[in-house]
Amino acid sequence: ILLVKSAGRNNRAATIMFNERYPNYPQKSHMTFYRMKKRFLQYGCVQPKRNRQSTIVNEENAADVIAYVSLNPHSSSRQISTESRISQTSVMRILHKYKFHPYHMSLYQNLYGNDFANRVNFCNWI
Repeated sequence: ILLVKSAGRNNRAATIMFNERYPNYPQKSHMTFYRMKKRFLQYGCVQPKRNRQSTIVNEENAADVIAYVSLNPHSSSRQISTESRISQTSVMRILHKYKFHPYHMSLYQNLYGNDFANRVNFCNWI
């Protein structure tokens, strides 16, 4: 911006000055300085404005996902995303935020009535 100002607001002259002053940098075109000046006048800075989409993880969607998980605790994140029309990544973010875990508990052993007594007998035997 200072080069454009010192060049009398001439983009082509500012380009020549920049390319002479900084020969090791990639060569800039006059359109680069034009866009930079335009952004500075419009937004007050030379960084490009980021066009980030609004987030889908809001309280309403979070409530829907948590309600679905409460009613169907064995459902997968893919099923939840299909039913609620939210991406699977967003569903996983919501579940992680509310401390839900992405696994199903599977019991492979059953405890019976006399297991405690057998355990005590085993411990006494040792």
